[in-house]
Amino acid sequence: MGTFSKENYIYIWFVLILVIGLSRREQFYIKFPHNISELLLKDIVIIIVVSVLVAKISGYNPSKSLKNIVNFVVIFPIAEEILFRGIIFSLSELGTTKIYIIASMSLAVLISAVCFGITHLQYHNFKITALSRKQILIAFIGGIFMGKIVEQTGSIILPLVIHITFNFSATVFSRLNDRYN
Repeated sequence: MGTFSKENYIYIWFVLILVIGLSRREQFYIKFPHNISELLLKDIVIIIVVSVLVAKISGYNPSKSLKNIVNFVVIFPIAEEILFRGIIFSLSELGTTKIYIIASMSLAVLISAVCFGITHLQYHNFKITALSRKQILIAFIGGIFMGKIVEQTGSIILPLVIHITFNFSATVFSRLNDRYN
């Protein structure tokens, strides 16, 4: 029997989140978006364009192996959206009561965004640096926008598309930067 690598733990974590999310998908927002008319197509395009531009300055630099790129671009966004905008978001709604903290930001949006931001310390071995602070802030602000989209559409599908787009863009910009330096 071989050693159990870090990637194996990541896949176990992913499968666990996927099973929990899919077992209660109605409660965890894994469904086709409703009220999509509230989000105009131009708003969605603007959010995606902004996420691509922010990805350019994000400083994310996933490992060059295909396996790590697939994890960063596909596996992590799926697991994180199910966990943060699905499971944590629905748990923090406190039943049907929505508690608004700042302007029109609900407690569910705030809690899921804070957890999402803090989780990005993993890319820095849980050390606070200038880069980790920047990436935590980017994740927190992105978490707010994606949480608001979940509130409006009742679905994590659009945040998932945005998250994959962001991570894919960050990977492309990282590779371009490596090529030109």
